[in-house]
Amino acid sequence: MSTAAVDRRTALFVRETADKRFRFGSATADGGAVMTTCTTSPGDTPFSARPAIVPLVTLGINDQHHVIGADRETVLSVTCNGTPLALRPLPPFVDGRRRLSAFDLPVRTGGRVTVTVSRPHAMTTEHVRLLWHRAQSHPSCD
Repeated sequence: MSTAAVDRRTALFVRETADKRFRFGSATADGGAVMTTCTTSPGDTPFSARPAIVPLVTLGINDQHHVIGADRETVLSVTCNGTPLALRPLPPFVDGRRRLSAFDLPVRTGGRVTVTVSRPHAMTTEHVRLLWHRAQSHPSCD
């Protein structure tokens, strides 16, 4: 099990089961809430046939936490409107082929982040949608 995120009151954990299913859970610091979720089968989050970012967890309680997988590529950075976000590498899944990373944003941030990735012969960008849509009353990424 790996710690993907910790904020003021909660923590997010991820792990891969022995039969290659993706599992995540969260817990509050006061012990008031514990949640766990597990995919039904390994095919629920299959390894991509082409380079791709695979959104695995989006959780918004006190902050917005994301765990993404990178299949056949490496995540170099994640930005919101050009501002770099702290990126935390996590242990790989799918027999070491899927590289996992985590990042956080303020809870009501909407829009999408830009993910810069390295592929075997090029660098490119992809986008990951955030939990909320863009709104004038809340921060947004473009």
